[in-house]
Amino acid sequence: MRRRLGTLAVLAALLATATIGVTAPTPAVAATNATVANLPLLPGTGADPDIHTYQGKYYMLYNGDHTGTEVRMRVASSLAGLADGSEISVWTPPASMPDISSHVGWGGYLFPSGGRWYIYMQGDDGDQNHGKSFVLESANSDPTSTYTFKAYIPGVVNGLGYAAGPALVGSQLYLFQTYEGGIWAAKASNPYTLTTGWSKVAQAATSGWECANGRCIDEGSNIVVHGNKVFNIFSAGGYESPDYCVGMMTAPLGADLTQASSWTKSSGCVFKRNDSVGAYGPGSMTWFTSPDGSEDWVAYHVKTSTAVAFDGSDRRLMAKKVTWNSDGTPNFSQPQQPGASTLLPSGDSGVNNSAIAAVSSGGSVSFFARTSSGAIAQRAGGASSTSAWSALPSTGSAAVLAAAAESRVAGTIDVFTARADGTLAHAYNTGSGWSGWENFGAPTPNGLGSAPSATSWGPNRQSVYVRGSDGKIYEKWWSPEQQWSSWQDLGAPAGGALSAPVAVSRTTDRVDLFVRTANNAIATKSWNGSSWSAWQDLGQGAAGLVSAPSAASWNAGRMHIYALGRDGNIWERYWTSAAGWANWQSIGKPSSGAASAPAVTSRVDGTTDVTVRTPSGDYARDTWNGSSWSGWTDATAQ
Repeated sequence: MRRRLGTLAVLAALLATATIGVTAPTPAVAATNATVANLPLLPGTGADPDIHTYQGKYYMLYNGDHTGTEVRMRVASSLAGLADGSEISVWTPPASMPDISSHVGWGGYLFPSGGRWYIYMQGDDGDQNHGKSFVLESANSDPTSTYTFKAYIPGVVNGLGYAAGPALVGSQLYLFQTYEGGIWAAKASNPYTLTTGWSKVAQAATSGWECANGRCIDEGSNIVVHGNKVFNIFSAGGYESPDYCVGMMTAPLGADLTQASSWTKSSGCVFKRNDSVGAYGPGSMTWFTSPDGSEDWVAYHVKTSTAVAFDGSDRRLMAKKVTWNSDGTPNFSQPQQPGASTLLPSGDSGVNNSAIAAVSSGGSVSFFARTSSGAIAQRAGGASSTSAWSALPSTGSAAVLAAAAESRVAGTIDVFTARADGTLAHAYNTGSGWSGWENFGAPTPNGLGSAPSATSWGPNRQSVYVRGSDGKIYEKWWSPEQQWSSWQDLGAPAGGALSAPVAVSRTTDRVDLFVRTANNAIATKSWNGSSWSAWQDLGQGAAGLVSAPSAASWNAGRMHIYALGRDGNIWERYWTSAAGWANWQSIGKPSSGAASAPAVTSRVDGTTDVTVRTPSGDYARDTWNGSSWSGWTDATAQ
C-alpha cells in the first residue's frame, strides 16, 4: 500500500491566486482539417475491423482489448479521428441467454438494410467451441441506436458458427460462414432468415499459402461488386503466423454465389507480409467506401512482429485505398508500415473532434488540444477571451488521442498525451517555456487503451491515469521527493472500463476517479489518503452516455461530473458533502451539437466552465456562474 506524502494545503485555495506562466509566442496553429490519418488507426491492440461510412461518419466494429460481454461500436467524423472517437456499448446479452453471454463482441459485421442496421456477431458460453452466430437489429436508422436480439443464424453443423458475413449482390442477400477450414454460403430473404441450407464454396488446400503455421484454413468473407465481377476477400492460414495473408475468390456478376463452381480462387496471397516495413500477417480485410462513395477502401490488421502469437497482442488496425487494374481486378499493393500515415478518403471532412483539455489557475483557463497534424497546441485566457493557439514542441511521434493537463503548483502546467506508438508522453512548463517530452511508456505490453487524464492532489503532487489495453485503470504519480512512481493497477468496475478515466482532487490528498463502464454508465472510486475504495456505480443520464466523463471540484464539499449523452446533450451529476449525489440532469448542447467529451474546469469557487467540440471541429462553452448557466457560446478552436 503506498502512502501519500507530506502535509499539504488545499489545492483549490492555491489555484485561486495562482497565475500560469505563458510561454514566449510561437507560430499559431492554423485551424485546418486533417489531410492524413495516422496508422495504426487506434493505439494498442486491434484486429478484425469492419468499417461503414454513413452520413459523413465512420462506424467501426473491431476486436481490440475486449473479451467481455457487450457489443461495442466506435464512431468518428473522420478516419483520422477513430483513435479517440466515442466507443459505445450497443448491446449486452441478458442473463437469460447463457449460451452467448460469456463472450460477445469479437469483430463482427455491420450491415444496413431496410432503414435499420444489423450487427452479425459470435458469442459463446465460455467455451469458444460452443460459439453461435447471431444477428442484432437497431431501433432506427442511427447505427448507434439501441439494438435488440433478432435471431440466431444456424451454423453449418450442430449450431456451431462463426459470425456470419452478409453481402447484398443485386437483389439477392447472401450470408457467408467459416467452418472446418472452408467457406460456406447460403441465401437469405432478409438479414436474419435463411432460405437455403449452407453450401461449401471454398476449402483450404492441405499445403501451401493457405497453411500458415501448419493450419490450413480459409476464413471470413467480405464482398464487393466491381464492373461485372464479384470479389470475395478472405483470410488464409493461422492468424497467429506472420505468413497469414489475404486470398480472393472471383465470380461473374449474376452467378449463384452458393455454388462452388461459380467461384475461382486466387493461386496465392493477394495481400501478404511486407517485411521491408515491419508489417506481417495481414488479414481480416473488409471493404468500405469513402464518405462520398467515389473510392473503395479496405480495413485490415497486421502483426508488428514475426512471433507466432495466439493471443493476438501484436495486431494493429490499418486502412488503405484500393485501386483497380485495367482488367477490372483490385490492386491492393502492400501493407503499410505501422507508424506511417495515409491520405484521407475522398469526402472525409478531416474534422478534429478530439476532446479538449482545460486547466484553470487564478481565474484564467488554458486549453490544450490535439491538432489535425498530431501536435499538441495550447490556448490561454480568461472567462471571455483567449489567446491564439500555439504549438507545443513535437512529441516525436504523432499524438493520436486527446491531451490531459493539470497544474500542480502556481505557474506550472503538466500536459500528457498518447502517441501513435501506444506510449504516454509528458511535458511541463514552469513559466519559462516548455520542456521536451518524456516517454512514460505504457502500463501494459499492448500499449494504452485510452487518452490520459491528470490531477494534482496537493502542491507539487500529481497523478496521471489511463485505461490499459486490458480494460483496467492505471495510475502513475509524482512528488518531488520520490519523482514518478511505476504504474499502479487500480482494477476496473464490473464489466470493465469503456472510456478514458478522469480524476479530480477536491481537497488535499484526496482523489475521486470516474470512468464510463460497459453499460454506458459512470463508475467511481476514491483515494482517501491511504487507500482506494471499491468501485461505485453512479448510473447514466439519458439513454446512456457515449463519451468519457469529465469532472471538476469547486471546493472540498462539492464536485461535478459531465459526459455526452446518447441524446446529444451534455449530462451532469454533482455531489455535495451535505447531500451526496444529486440526480442526473441535462445542461443541453450547443446549437450545432456536441461532438466530443466535455472538458470541465472550475476557475473560482461556485463557477464551472464546460467546453465541448462541435461537429465542425470548433468548440463551444457553457458557464455556471453560481446561480445559472450562461448558455452555449461558440468559439474558434483547433
